[in-house]
Amino acid sequence: MSEPLLAARGLVRRYPVDKGFWLSRGRRFVRAVDGVDLEVRRGETLAVVGESGCGKSTLARLLLRLERPDAGAVLLEGRDLAPLSERALRPLRRRLQIVFQDPYASLNPRLSVGALVGEPLLVHGLGDAAFRRRRVAELLELVGLRPALAGRFPHELSGGQRQRVAIARALATGPDLLVGDEPVSALDVSVQAQVLNLLAELKARLGLTLLIITHDLAVVRQVAERVAVMYLGRVVETAPTDQLLAAPRHPYTRALLAAVPRPDPAARGRRRILEGELPSPVDPPSGCRFRTRCPFAVAACARLDPPLEPAGPGRFVACLRTAELPAPDPPSEAPPSAALQRRLALLEAARDSTAAEC
Repeated sequence: MSEPLLAARGLVRRYPVDKGFWLSRGRRFVRAVDGVDLEVRRGETLAVVGESGCGKSTLARLLLRLERPDAGAVLLEGRDLAPLSERALRPLRRRLQIVFQDPYASLNPRLSVGALVGEPLLVHGLGDAAFRRRRVAELLELVGLRPALAGRFPHELSGGQRQRVAIARALATGPDLLVGDEPVSALDVSVQAQVLNLLAELKARLGLTLLIITHDLAVVRQVAERVAVMYLGRVVETAPTDQLLAAPRHPYTRALLAAVPRPDPAARGRRRILEGELPSPVDPPSGCRFRTRCPFAVAACARLDPPLEPAGPGRFVACLRTAELPAPDPPSEAPPSAALQRRLALLEAARDSTAAEC
């Protein structure tokens, strides 16, 4: 297998916790990312999913070296980015770009659309003023916006148009990897479908690699080829999307999929609901971090911290009992939920849409 475009090896990021006005002698830390191993293969779309607070967004910032990890390595085609200075990182940042969650907060309201999209070209010293104007027009057309919008300001655009501007800005330097940190969660459902389809079209047209951070299984089903599931700062399962959705192997992945509401009363009866509270990332449980909520936990789960291990072709699971757990419930013939069914219908319909703007 060829070398991954981007890889994490033992990534750790901790944040200190202040106890009131005075700090105790022994400082405590939130373990946002705690020993993550992950690979992003060139040309694929990888989705990272999990509950809020599991460390997904922190992982994305570490992979882009927007934050420096406390331990571990971030390898861009084998080169470790973690120890590099800002000066050494600058030429590499052109290859790694991000689209943030909120298009209302990620765009400077004082800059025009043309200035926003052209800013990365200016920062990296790419071309003269004439080249930048041409490039801005090309990028706006690429994301389905009229070049005439270059003279407008963010407050004059819809949410979907703003996110397209953010995507155009991220593409300005010709990156290899585009990270979407919940890129459609702040948008209306119909607009979400259009933006997701745009990302898929850009991936095919430009040869991009996509890393999508999301908690939405409809997004995973629509755009991802492979999925990594995070829980409390760790990756607990990775697998091809169709395999993971059809037959999840880790108990937490099963719980995530079972939590999706189903309109079929019979299907509701088979759901396995998680019990117990989410452990604190300041003081996670010993051994397996999911054991306090896992219906299959045994005594050994409190002593041993399971690593990610192969569990089939292209599949890795961090569970001591992977080989002996009962098979997951087969997917219901009814759709996972009425809301998800509507979402998928909109996503499919948007593929045939020829609308130039959101």
